[in-house]
Amino acid sequence: MRDPYILCIETAIGTCSVAIGKGDQPIALVTEPERNKASERLHTMIEEVCEVARIPLKSISAVAVSGGPGSYTGLRIGSAAAKGICYGLSIPLIHIDTLKAMQAAAKASVDREYLYYIPMIDARRMDAFICVLNQSGEYIVPPHPATLTTTTFRTWEESNDSLFFGDALGKYKIMFSDYSSDCLENFTLSADSMVSLAFKAFINNEIEDVAYYEPKYYKEFHSSRK
Repeated sequence: MRDPYILCIETAIGTCSVAIGKGDQPIALVTEPERNKASERLHTMIEEVCEVARIPLKSISAVAVSGGPGSYTGLRIGSAAAKGICYGLSIPLIHIDTLKAMQAAAKASVDREYLYYIPMIDARRMDAFICVLNQSGEYIVPPHPATLTTTTFRTWEESNDSLFFGDALGKYKIMFSDYSSDCLENFTLSADSMVSLAFKAFINNEIEDVAYYEPKYYKEFHSSRK
């Protein structure tokens, strides 16, 4: 059996990117660095990435979508596009946890292994979506929304073997002016970091029901202003 072509869509964290993987290797990537452009650019970018990969869209074996947590609007746009392609081509839909895709991107950007990986997605004010992952990509602390305080990451700070990254990194630094853990600056997530995770899910038949699939929005933050 030939390696499948899998289309990967990332719209969860504000920027937008699409990639095509052959097996577990990315072969094409198209990105839109300007934030909040998914509604305008996504379908054109899918056409472009197929041109870069030199394959027609009908050759795609599955679609993987970055399914949250993240931007509510971005998640809706990405999932709608993914579901539409899966319906049209009668192919499987694969959900990729956005925070695990972030870990894959971070691990590819550093030259050592950490005990703990802590991705953080900005959720305005001092809020963020966070989790803690081990070296194998398993959740030690599952994804959840949190208002960052000086105690949020105390356990992981004290381990001295944690890597912090994501677009909420600046908030972490404000809380921990004397932080000792490593921080991955200028971190970006793009759809090519989803490829190996998508291939693993595909071969393990970890697919979604296209009709009922919804991204994982997690709990929305609510203001307590009086």
